Amino acid sequence: MNNIAEILTGYGPLGCWVVFSIVREKFLLKKMELQSDRFENERGKWYDERTRWLKTLGRKLSDKTIDETIR
Repeated sequence: MNNIAEILTGYGPLGCWVVFSIVREKFLLKKMELQSDRFENERGKWYDERTRWLKTLGRKLSDKTIDETIR
């Protein structure tokens, strides 16, 4: 906290901009990490569901698989 006070008093508006930029960058990086984690979780769920379908049907999935299964 002491460093931030030194930056603000020593550099004025430019110091404020630097502090704001650092805080904003940390916030955006954290937000990107959360989105990446969400994506990985969703991809894992999709893969598990796809594997379950493959085991259930016993063959490779194709574009016509749903239609063939319904009939």
